[in-house]
Amino acid sequence: MIYLNMLAIALICVIVIDISGVVDTLTASFRRLLTQGKFSSPMSLKPFTCSFCMAHWVNLVYICVLGEFTVLNYLYILVLSLFTTVFKDAL
Repeated sequence: MIYLNMLAIALICVIVIDISGVVDTLTASFRRLLTQGKFSSPMSLKPFTCSFCMAHWVNLVYICVLGEFTVLNYLYILVLSLFTTVFKDAL
């Protein structure tokens, strides 16, 4: 069950960050708010704008909170994070 939950977390990260564009819209609004519209260069908040990073960190926090941190579970997280680009292309 924990493996299905981690897969769902990775898929949700891909959908929210890469496919929907919500994060890009929020960072553009945040940049416009901070600079009063003077700078238009793209802003990257690396852990939040990268589905690879978010899938890794959210799943890592998830297994640590559950107390299920093992080498096998961490390896599964790394594989899921690696496949976020495949998930993006498939979705």
